Amino acid sequence: MLKPTEIAAWVGAVTGLSALLWDFYKWKTAGPKLTISISTGMKMTQDRDKDATYVIAHVRNNGTTATTLTTMALATYRSWLARVRMKHTKAFVVPKPLHAEPLPFKLNVGEQWTGIVKQTAELDALIGTGKLWCQIYHSWSGRPVFAPIRKHNKTS
Repeated sequence: MLKPTEIAAWVGAVTGLSALLWDFYKWKTAGPKLTISISTGMKMTQDRDKDATYVIAHVRNNGTTATTLTTMALATYRSWLARVRMKHTKAFVVPKPLHAEPLPFKLNVGEQWTGIVKQTAELDALIGTGKLWCQIYHSWSGRPVFAPIRKHNKTS
């Protein structure tokens, strides 16, 4: 049978550890959480070039804090390990995405930013390899947020 002081010690130890774990969880999940969705082969209404297609990146902040989007880039990687190590085979910076708010752009919680890139023949060939990634750099991290760029399936 436990004495009242031992019960109090166990209750204190469990609640202290629980509070520590909860603070760690809050620390790990705090900040911006950027999600990127990519659409390829998109056409624009009222575009002078009727054959032009575009890659559209929608970036949403689903986190707890605002962040500043600083750079949009595209890169190819040989493998998933090369991507983790940030060893690209080709990389492209998109200094001024078309029809978008200019970078840097403050992205508040719950807001969305859209960047558009013209889908050239070279870009279309890279998309076809399945190894092209969109990268969004932001002020809360030195590493970008990644999203794969896949070919758009055309339906008739």
